[in-house]
Amino acid sequence: MLFFSFDFAVFFLTVFFIYWLFPKKYFYQQNIFIVVANYFFYCWWDWQFGILLLFLTSLTFFVSIEISKTENERQKRLWLILVGSLLIGALCYFKYLNFFISSFTELVTIFGFPINSATLKIILPLGISFYTFQCFGYVLDVYWEKVEPTKDVVQFLAFSSFFPLILSGPVERSTNLLLQIGKSRHLDYDRIAAGAQLILWGLFKKVVIADNLNWYVNIIFKSPSEFDGSTLLLGSAFFMIQLYCDFSGYSDVAIGSANCLGFDLIKNFNLPFFSKSFSDFWRRWHISLTSWLFEYLYNPLSFSLRQFKKIGIVISLYVIFFISGLWHGANWTFIFWGVAHGTLLSLEVLMKGQTRPAALMRFKLVELFIAFIKMLGVFLCVVLAAIFFKSNSMQDALLIFSKILACPYGNIYIGSSSFSFFINVFLVILLFFIQLFQYHGIFSLNFSVSKVPVYMRWPGYVFLIIVILMIGRTSNEFIYFQF
Repeated sequence: MLFFSFDFAVFFLTVFFIYWLFPKKYFYQQNIFIVVANYFFYCWWDWQFGILLLFLTSLTFFVSIEISKTENERQKRLWLILVGSLLIGALCYFKYLNFFISSFTELVTIFGFPINSATLKIILPLGISFYTFQCFGYVLDVYWEKVEPTKDVVQFLAFSSFFPLILSGPVERSTNLLLQIGKSRHLDYDRIAAGAQLILWGLFKKVVIADNLNWYVNIIFKSPSEFDGSTLLLGSAFFMIQLYCDFSGYSDVAIGSANCLGFDLIKNFNLPFFSKSFSDFWRRWHISLTSWLFEYLYNPLSFSLRQFKKIGIVISLYVIFFISGLWHGANWTFIFWGVAHGTLLSLEVLMKGQTRPAALMRFKLVELFIAFIKMLGVFLCVVLAAIFFKSNSMQDALLIFSKILACPYGNIYIGSSSFSFFINVFLVILLFFIQLFQYHGIFSLNFSVSKVPVYMRWPGYVFLIIVILMIGRTSNEFIYFQF
């Protein structure tokens, strides 16, 4: 049941109308209905996945209560280790076991000890990377006494399996969504309208921009040896934009759907291609995961290494982005992608403190030019790092890098249809100008009432719908479903 499918449209509208039939004071019954809807949505893919989800989330619920009740610090830590081991262990088994087996086999073979090994036929449960992190974050919040554990199992099941975000996030916090589920909601037209606007914008980014770029990107990365450096660089840039529109489009639909049901989810993207530094980029890209990693892993680790000053920060960054790469996929290409971003951030930390001549910064044009160069430089580095993210193997990634470095110029491959290629170029330019207006606050991320006058807003909605119907494509899934 993909977000942009007829099945989901019927499912969501049914849930929406039944959900709001409950009077405000019956929010507990609303929560029960949410749990039923969550598990129906999730089990639509595979009912066996639903059993695993119920087991891990129920375990998290009961262990968190035990952690809160226990006064002995050693026993608290043992409970934390138990639930953490089971959550991360389940993630490692389903997602990384075959990767570990094949990597170990290759390693011992290199040292002259060839062995025969076989991988297991393991199906990756959808959304396991997201809901295990969400549950583990909740346990840590309870352990660190940031929140009191809920005693309401319905409330927790609604939080841990919330259908708009169960498959690909955002990775929610107990301090946000869980507290909202524990309170009554009321029908709010403005909130529903804002949610619908965000769903429309997410739909446009996904089926119009991301899915139109998909055909070109797949051709380039399927056979990189057939193309020169200029085409490979353009294909890499197109992939970065496709990835953004695909995932932020999903996030917009998730957040918009939650808005229609009376909930506010964490913002997941905030115009990342306008970043002026790599730390700024990671404050704008996949915000829910990045903030989770920094809050629950980076901060404790960097604090423990604080005596090493900048070196301790660098070590912490490499650890966090190694984990981030591995979280995204069981392949060395994802690990190198994470290490690349860890390197970029580390260089930024080590170079921090160097100042520009103050005299130059007095000129507005010079300041704007420097800001533009920074944005362009960050975007180019992010695009080059994304080569690891998209490539099928390290060999393909290194081949693409060598071709880009050796010959970045040449004839651009435009595919079998020049019209389709130039449609892609137009869509990328259109996205840039729309986000430029958003960046300068001319209108908000979802064209909401507060930012855009009605005589501009409704023509904008009509334009988006017409473009979706005329040139929108639908792919089988979102890129982040594999994570």
